[in-house]
Amino acid sequence: MVQVKSGIYYQLIISYNAEFAKAYDQALAETAGGTPESIDEEMVGNIVSNTMQGWYQKPIPGLEPAMTADGIIDKISSLDEAIELTACAAVYCDDVIPDRIRIKLGSFGTAAVAALEKLILDEVWESRSETSEAAEFSVAIIASFIRLLADWQCFENDHRLLAHFVATNQPDERIADAMRYYLVASGRQVTPALIQNLRKHLEQDGEAAPAFEYLLIALTDIGKESPEEAIFSCLRDCFKKMKNKVIAAICLGDYGDGRGVQVLKGWLDRHPEEHDRQLISEMLSSIRRLGGDITDVQNRLPRAY
Repeated sequence: MVQVKSGIYYQLIISYNAEFAKAYDQALAETAGGTPESIDEEMVGNIVSNTMQGWYQKPIPGLEPAMTADGIIDKISSLDEAIELTACAAVYCDDVIPDRIRIKLGSFGTAAVAALEKLILDEVWESRSETSEAAEFSVAIIASFIRLLADWQCFENDHRLLAHFVATNQPDERIADAMRYYLVASGRQVTPALIQNLRKHLEQDGEAAPAFEYLLIALTDIGKESPEEAIFSCLRDCFKKMKNKVIAAICLGDYGDGRGVQVLKGWLDRHPEEHDRQLISEMLSSIRRLGGDITDVQNRLPRAY
C-alpha cells in the first residue's frame, strides 16, 4: 500500500481539518437558530464549501518557506505524488477527501483509475482482530479509493472488485460499506452479477457469509430504484434458503414489492416452531412496511407487538 508520510501533505490535511472545523461551527451558528432541529445540513454544507475556497490561498501554518494548499497541489507533477496526497487525505481528513485533491488525482485520467484499482486489489480486505497503525491506514485508503471509483463512475472492472470481495471471508466493515456504495452506484449494470453470485452461494452454502449479506443489501438498494422480476425472485429465494434469514427479511421489506407479504406470512405459517425474537420481529416489521396486516401473526411475538 502507498506510504502515508507525516510531511508536507500531512501538514496540509491537518490545516484543512482545523479550517473546516471552524467553518462548520460558524455555519452552524449562522443557520441553526440555537436548536439541533433547525439545522439545514444542505445549507450548512454550502456555506462550509464556500468558506473553504479561501483557505486554499492561505499560508499553511508550520511550513517554511510559506506555502499554500493551492501551491502544493499545483506543483504535483506525477501520479505517485497525487496518489500519496489522496491517500494522506483518506487517512487523516476529518471530512471526505477535498474536491481539489480529487480533481488533481483525476487529472491523470485512465492512469489514475488503473493505479487505484491495482492498489485496491493488491490489498487484503479481511477484518483483523488486532490491527496495527499500518493496517488501519490501509483500510481507510482502500475504502476511500473504492468510493472514489464509484464517484468517478469507473465500473469497467467491477467484476474484478466483486470477485475480490466475495472471496473475502470476513471483510472489514468499512471496506464492505464502500463496496456497497460502489455496487449501488454501478446500478443495473452490476445486477446480473449480484444475482449470479447470490444464487451460486445459495447452492453451495445456505449460511450467508458477511460479504454476501452486503451483496443482498446492495441488490435491494438497486432494486428500489430500478425494480425487476429477477431481483424480487432472488430476494425471495435468499429469504427461503438462507439459514440466517434476518437480513433477507429486512431486504424484502425494504424492496417494497407487496408480494413479499405472502412470502413472509407463508413462512411463518409453515414454521410455527420458530421463536427467534430478532427474526420474527424483523419479519413482522417488513410485513407492516409492505402494507400487510399483522393481526393474524402478531401473536408470534406478543411482547414486541
